[in-house]
Amino acid sequence: LRAYVGVYPLSDALAMHVTLEGGRLIVQATGASRHPLFPESSTRFFVQDYATADVAGLEFGRAPDGRAFVMIRQAGVEQRVFRR
Repeated sequence: LRAYVGVYPLSDALAMHVTLEGGRLIVQATGASRHPLFPESSTRFFVQDYATADVAGLEFGRAPDGRAFVMIRQAGVEQRVFRR
């Protein structure tokens, strides 16, 4: 799990921060609440915002050049974001 920790910039003003706390991954977008990630496999997780009932899937991986990324899947849209 430690390999997934870091900052994943979504835009110049928005980033997704992934931390490891008590053996669990936590995600927090800039200016948003913190949410635990729930595992589906060793690389796939989901996060649920209980206030809005939104669910997003996250899949961590590495590009051929070794750079870490997360693929975010939400509302039928996929976005690959490389770790800073």
